[in-house]
Amino acid sequence: MSQEIKVDLKYLLNTYNDIEKARMNLYLAVNKCLRSGEKPDIVLPCDDVKAEMIDDIVKITVPDFPAELGPVKGVEKNRWIDNIMYALEKLDKNIYFDHAFIFIKFFTPVKNCDIDNWNIKPIIDAIKKSLIIYDDDYEHLSFGFNASFSEEPKTEIYIFNYNELEKFLPKIL
Repeated sequence: MSQEIKVDLKYLLNTYNDIEKARMNLYLAVNKCLRSGEKPDIVLPCDDVKAEMIDDIVKITVPDFPAELGPVKGVEKNRWIDNIMYALEKLDKNIYFDHAFIFIKFFTPVKNCDIDNWNIKPIIDAIKKSLIIYDDDYEHLSFGFNASFSEEPKTEIYIFNYNELEKFLPKIL
């Protein structure tokens, strides 16, 4: 016989916030290593960001998805920037695009979510700070995104030459 358990939403949200604070504290403990370019002793599963070069496409895989738009906490924003920059530095390649196209694929455990509400600014900022593009203005950057349901959340970021959009976009969709 199954019993339905009622959960107080306020208690659930408080618990979630406590877990998120603990995760951010763990991230801050290894953050100094990431910023200095050293491999941290401990990498949290959601921070195990990978970058690879496939043909002329840079692919970054983040085992997480961004926070929603709004005032993103500095730690959360910096976490995304630091992790993406750290992964890109490990490519050991001089990658630069005069005009890049960035395509972001979200794999989310939530069905029917509004992906236009997710904050992609830390992703773009990390790419700019990695010097892959000169600036994140419209002369140097174009982007698009989509999402699909997955029980294993992640974000895939593809960066390639904007002039090769027709060649590469069908490959990554």
